[in-house]
Amino acid sequence: MAVIMLAGTGKISNAIAQSLVLTAGATDSISLVVLGRKLEHAEQTLGQAQAIASCLGKKITGEAYAVDWQDPLSVRPVLERWEPDLVVQMASEQPPSELGNDDAWSQLVTDAGFGITLPLHLPPLRTVCLALESLGKRIPVLNACFPDLVNPVAARLGWPVVGGFGNLATVAAIVRAQWPAVENARFFGCHHHLSRFLNKTLELEHMPRCFTAHDEITPLELLKVLRSVPQPADISTLTAATATSMIRALCGLDAYWKGIVSGPQGKVGGFPAEIKSKAFELDVQGLDCPALEQWNIAQESGDGVLI
Repeated sequence: MAVIMLAGTGKISNAIAQSLVLTAGATDSISLVVLGRKLEHAEQTLGQAQAIASCLGKKITGEAYAVDWQDPLSVRPVLERWEPDLVVQMASEQPPSELGNDDAWSQLVTDAGFGITLPLHLPPLRTVCLALESLGKRIPVLNACFPDLVNPVAARLGWPVVGGFGNLATVAAIVRAQWPAVENARFFGCHHHLSRFLNKTLELEHMPRCFTAHDEITPLELLKVLRSVPQPADISTLTAATATSMIRALCGLDAYWKGIVSGPQGKVGGFPAEIKSKAFELDVQGLDCPALEQWNIAQESGDGVLI
């Protein structure tokens, strides 16, 4: 039995719940524990996943709870009751979907950089991690909320955040779908690269790094591909797809995973990695990892923050 706690009830949470159902094998046993500010929303996320499972002849168990994202004591009983294999943290005080409107705050974030929202992603994550700490449990946390910069902060605070998803992984998925030559390439980059792609403001200096088995792809080659592809119809669905196999491997449903993880080991940005025995290992053999780490830090400054 794999017990997966979904902390949050927004678009990403619903997309991940659905994706976990769609990828579940005939012998997989999965329980989804959904936490939300409102019980109704948590019940909707779980109920939809269970209904989809029923349509496919599968069964997903679980339970929904209302929690206070400012109070670790509201989360602690759920952790005690279920002892999840993994917490997927998606709750935030600043969901990206609420930005981009014609208001002063959205304009400030656009002008200053998405990095100024960093403190708003920390409270729910802090609540989950403090609840885990109070129980003396080292359950891994996978963070979806600005992991490129939030995860380095979490690491310095001693929180058990093992990585994140989306951002660079989303860009890499788009490139790989259109360019088979880079299917097994190793990418480095950050949230800045995805936001530039979605905002259609890509230039040569905004390209991620991409290494094949033989050499590094030039920024111009990447730029041509990214300027030629259509925008995703639903970025939440695509982001969830970058996470699903990773979640399965971290829970032991799959023995191995290879892809891109955001903010691993307290590092800034995204890195190629593998999961073996339910733990991340960076896939950087033969590359100058310290130099690429510094490059990621410099690139993420495009979001207005340096860590």
